[in-house]
Amino acid sequence: MMKRLFFITAFIAALLSYPLSVSAIDLLDGKMVIHGKLSEQLALRTKNTSPGQLYDYDIFNFRTTLKLETMFHLQQCPDYELNLYGVWKEFYDAAHDVDSGFNSYVNDFSGHHGIKELRSYNTFRDICRELYLEYTTSLFQIRAGKQIVSWGETAFERTADIVNPVDARGLLNPGYPDFAEIKRGLWMLRFYLTPADMPLDMTFEALIIPDFEPTRNWPAGYHLTHPKGFNAFQNPNELFLVDYRDKPSTWGNPDLGFRIRGFLKGFDWTFFYLNKRANDPVVRTGRGLALQLSALNRRFFGRAEDDKWYQRYNNVGFTFNRPINQKFCFIPGTNFAMSGNMLRAEFIAELSKKATNLVGIANDVRGYNRYATTIGWDTKIFIPGLTPWNRNKLLSSSTQLAMEWTKGKHKTYQVYPYVTYSLDRHAWQTITQSFDYGFWNDRILAGFYGAYQLTPGKCYYTLMAAFKPTFRWTYMVRYLDYVETTGATQNLDQVLFDITYEF
Repeated sequence: MMKRLFFITAFIAALLSYPLSVSAIDLLDGKMVIHGKLSEQLALRTKNTSPGQLYDYDIFNFRTTLKLETMFHLQQCPDYELNLYGVWKEFYDAAHDVDSGFNSYVNDFSGHHGIKELRSYNTFRDICRELYLEYTTSLFQIRAGKQIVSWGETAFERTADIVNPVDARGLLNPGYPDFAEIKRGLWMLRFYLTPADMPLDMTFEALIIPDFEPTRNWPAGYHLTHPKGFNAFQNPNELFLVDYRDKPSTWGNPDLGFRIRGFLKGFDWTFFYLNKRANDPVVRTGRGLALQLSALNRRFFGRAEDDKWYQRYNNVGFTFNRPINQKFCFIPGTNFAMSGNMLRAEFIAELSKKATNLVGIANDVRGYNRYATTIGWDTKIFIPGLTPWNRNKLLSSSTQLAMEWTKGKHKTYQVYPYVTYSLDRHAWQTITQSFDYGFWNDRILAGFYGAYQLTPGKCYYTLMAAFKPTFRWTYMVRYLDYVETTGATQNLDQVLFDITYEF
C-alpha cells in the first residue's frame, strides 16, 4: 500500500503546485518538458461464475497508474539537435487486497509470484518504457536507447507492427487495446535517412536490435487466464514462467531490419523487412510432456526451464494509406453521407515461422509460411438532424477486415498468434467496426467497438462513455461483452471505471 500512497500524494502535490491551465511542466528555462498522466481504474466482472471457475470474485483490477513523458533538449543548434527522451510508467493494483476471491484465485494458480506480477512493475526494465538519445540533422536522425517502434497503419490486428512485444499486465481494455500503452520497449539503434530530391520522396529507416523481450502475459489465475483446463494443474503458472527463461539476444545475434517509405499517386506507402526472434515461443521437440508435468506438480517433476524456445524468422511486408476525397451518400438525394475517407492496408509474409504440435506425447516443431493482411476504411459521417444540431460534429467510423492464411497447416499445429487463430482451419477472418462521437465540443464522448470472427462465428463488443469537465480530467466507463455461451471467455464480461488527470 506504500506505493499507492506515494502515487496519491504525488498526484495531490501536482494539483496544488500547478494551475489546471498548464499543459506541461517546463524546467530549466524550457529545456526539460514533462508531460504526465495519473489514472485510477476499477475493473469489475458483470456476470456470475460459470462451472469450472473455482473462486467467486468481483474486482480484478483496482489500479493507480502514474505515467511520465520527459524530453530534455540537450543541444539546439542551427545544424543539429540533441535530445534525451524518456517514458516512465508504474502502477499499484490493490485488487488482491480488496477482493479475497480474486486473491485466492491468483494465489492458488500462481502463488506469491502471481500477486507480485499483478500488483506493480517490479524492475527498471518494466518501469522504463523508453529512454533514448536523439541526434537530428537535415539529412539524418539517429536514436540510440530503449525505444518503441510503430510500423502499422491499422488499429485492431498488429499485422505489420511487429517490432516490439506487448505486456498484457498493462492492458485493462482487452476489447480495444491501446498498443502504444502496452508495448515493451527494446534497446536498439535506429537510423533515419531523409535525403532531399529522392524519387517518390523516399526516406529510409534501419534497425539494429541487440535486445530481446518476450510477450508478457497475465499470470495464471487472472481474470482472463483461468480456463477450466488449468484446474487439473497444481502449478499452471509454469506454462507462463517458462516463456521468460530463454537465452537473451546480444550484439552477436541482433534483430535486423529496414523500412522504405515513399509517396506515389496519393499513396503513402512503406516496404519493410525484419529478421527477428518471435515474441511468442514454441515448445521444443519432445518437451511437450515435460512442460505439462511441470505444471501438474513442479515439486515432483521439476521446474519448466528449457521446454520452449524463441525462433528466428524473416518478415517481409508493406503498408499504405490513401485519402479518398469523395463524398459517398448512403441514401441518394440526402446529406446522409460519408466524407474525409482514408483507405489503409497492411500485408505481411512470415517466412518459415515455427508451429508446435501439442497433441500427443511426441510433439514436434515444423515451419510454415504465414500470410496476413488487414484492410481498413476510416471515414466521417454526416447524420441529418444530429450533425447540424451538434455544431456540425461528424460521426467517426472505422471498419477493418483482418485475414490470415497458412498453407498446409495441420489442424493440430498452432501458428501464432494462436489466440485468434482457428486451430482446425488454414485461414481466419475477422471484421471490426468502431464508432466515436463527441458532444458539447467533445466534453461528452461516446464510442462503440465490435469484432466478429467470420470463421468460428464468435463476436464481442465494447461500449464507452466519457465526460471531460476540463481538458485535464476524464471520467470514463467501458463495458465489454463477450457474446459467447461457451469457451474460455464465458461469463467474463466486465465493466471498467477510469478517472484520469493529465498535465
